Amino acid sequence: MENTKTPEEIIARVVEHFRSFPQVSGIALVGSRGRGEKVDQYSDADFLICVAEDGLQELTKGAWIGDIEKPILVFPLTMPREVRVFYSGFFDCDFHFYTPVELADAKGACPLGTYVAAGLKILYDPKLILQALAGRVQPEEDERDAGPFEINASVFWFNMAWTAKQIQRGDLFRAYRFSNWWLQQMLLELMERYTPVPGDKNKYLRERLRSDYFRYLTDTFGPMDREAMIAGLKKCAECFWIVQGELAPDLDKGLLDQYRTVERLVLDLR
Repeated sequence: MENTKTPEEIIARVVEHFRSFPQVSGIALVGSRGRGEKVDQYSDADFLICVAEDGLQELTKGAWIGDIEKPILVFPLTMPREVRVFYSGFFDCDFHFYTPVELADAKGACPLGTYVAAGLKILYDPKLILQALAGRVQPEEDERDAGPFEINASVFWFNMAWTAKQIQRGDLFRAYRFSNWWLQQMLLELMERYTPVPGDKNKYLRERLRSDYFRYLTDTFGPMDREAMIAGLKKCAECFWIVQGELAPDLDKGLLDQYRTVERLVLDLR
């Protein structure tokens, strides 16, 4: 049986391999492994690689990928400076390449700042390029309008009613697309919280989703069976009331009454 390397072994091999390139002057982990928090064997690895201009094309072509470890899958090069590979154990590695000039010029809110803010663990930095970067950049502001809770809530209940109608008429296939995907997506949007950016009321930063909210969603899924789908809708309703009670307890009573009316229709489905 072929020996499967651990993520830590592959990361060590990445560092060893890229340090052998004279054009490479910086290697770091960003994201969850850069933070070192809540990481397990399934956590991916995002590498930030500083490479001179004359070595950039060679590295982005990816001829080195197999020198690290035999890949399971190499993704097509969809971004000009990013290489993505699955290694042993489906270990997902993303490689982001930047030149020293690009890193030196980076400042303020920028994509690099978003990477660094998510976590930065410097693995190789003889010229202190990456260390200097960390103090100059900030994450980009999420310009998504958070939107009032009641708008997303009303969309959710409208689609709850629509799904219930399809179940009632016997169109389970059409209803299934909503009962096992769209309603959950709506609930996730209700769960997401956005913090206003100081000094700019039109911009928001998204907060990390609470892990217990994922557990609320678990029982909302089910097979394409009328009884199971009705049970899933009822669980979706339960999930909504938990989230509403915690995140929007002052929601307009008139709206809540409308939502309860839809819920009763769902509960009456047989």
